[in-house]
Amino acid sequence: MQNLNSKTVLVTGASGGLGRALCLQLAKAGAHIIAFDKDEEALRQLEKKMASTSVSFAVFVGDITKEDDIIALKQIVQAKFGRLDILIHNAGVTHFSQFCDSGASVTRRVMDINFIGAVVLTEYMLPFLKKSQGVIVAMSSVAGFAPLFARTGYSASKHALHGFFESLRGELLSDGVHVMMVCPSFIDTQAGTNNGAKVSGQGLSRPGSATETAGTPMSSDFVASKILQGMMKRKPQLVIGKVAKLSWIISRMAPGFYEKKMIQSTKQEGNQL
Repeated sequence: MQNLNSKTVLVTGASGGLGRALCLQLAKAGAHIIAFDKDEEALRQLEKKMASTSVSFAVFVGDITKEDDIIALKQIVQAKFGRLDILIHNAGVTHFSQFCDSGASVTRRVMDINFIGAVVLTEYMLPFLKKSQGVIVAMSSVAGFAPLFARTGYSASKHALHGFFESLRGELLSDGVHVMMVCPSFIDTQAGTNNGAKVSGQGLSRPGSATETAGTPMSSDFVASKILQGMMKRKPQLVIGKVAKLSWIISRMAPGFYEKKMIQSTKQEGNQL
């Protein structure tokens, strides 16, 4: 994986800021791309932008929570490319609500999109990845290793990703398939896009839609470049940004202090939404 040229990459959540940045940087590196998302208009805009590149690019409009869509996506991968080298699980939603207000229905919806969808997609794409000895990239966040105020469902989904994919890494070691977890601090993924709007009537939004955050948001281009670097180095976990790195250290050395500071820095946002 030292060279991305002619590698085939599937990116979910491709129409959002980070997904789009990943597709563009992968194309620049010579990779062929399948872009998967629900937002057809945004995918078509990305398709037009990719038309000037020399790589093969395919869009698939579908829902990560619908198994029929994933089966159809697998058929596209087989028919158009015949292989898959990299699977990037970037699709996801967040929410801004305390559990006493949102209840289990929001948690269930977030888990379906952020976790179950990734698991089902992995099942269908795994034969390709075993054959190519490829890479799986799972987008987590600070919420994947530490608590986050008013994000119970979101944090649960990211913790679940760690449990599943870190365990899967060990199972796939003998097959030569690598798994990398990515834990960035806040990314301004919706800058310049129309994807920051709520995606359902349950108070769910695309990640990157927050109005307040700890620290300066990182650009999608910066995070995408770090992901590509970490992927080629086959890192098991990639923590991106000063806030994420400090959170990782403090949450383990002084969990009580971390919880107090985390609540102070995020409660105002939760109360405003």
